[in-house]
Amino acid sequence: MKKLIAVLISLLFVGSTFWIGAIMAPPNGHVDCCSPGNFHISRTSVKQGETFTVSFNSLCIPQIIDEDQEDFVEKINFKIYDGNGNIIADFDPRDPDWPSLPGEPDIRYEWTYKAVKPGAVVFGMSCGWDCYERPGCVGDGCLICNPICQCYKTVTMTSRAPQ
Repeated sequence: MKKLIAVLISLLFVGSTFWIGAIMAPPNGHVDCCSPGNFHISRTSVKQGETFTVSFNSLCIPQIIDEDQEDFVEKINFKIYDGNGNIIADFDPRDPDWPSLPGEPDIRYEWTYKAVKPGAVVFGMSCGWDCYERPGCVGDGCLICNPICQCYKTVTMTSRAPQ
């Protein structure tokens, strides 16, 4: 029962993140969260103990798709950059005193992860939603929403031992 509740809460969090990202898009245009400039992973293959970064536009928040994959990595640093590339915040994500997170099209975030055990982690996001009501439908469940675009990037962690 606890695992079911944890899965439902995780799905709610991921869904709300996608929804917030979709409604926060700038009114004069749309941010393509799947473009390399808005969602980039520094290395797609690392050995245990090595680090990699996931950098993204503040309106595009990638998530680790499967919560079980979170065991393969550890978040060790978080940075916030302004539109000129200057660091405006740099802190340890394990610190409970997080700064406020600005959400503007020219703000970038960067997570640094450390590979802690062999496996693969898939980062993914949805860029927005195309919603419509089912014809003739009355009541709850009439709204159908499909992601406009989805993108996934995988990082593979291997053992430090020679192969």
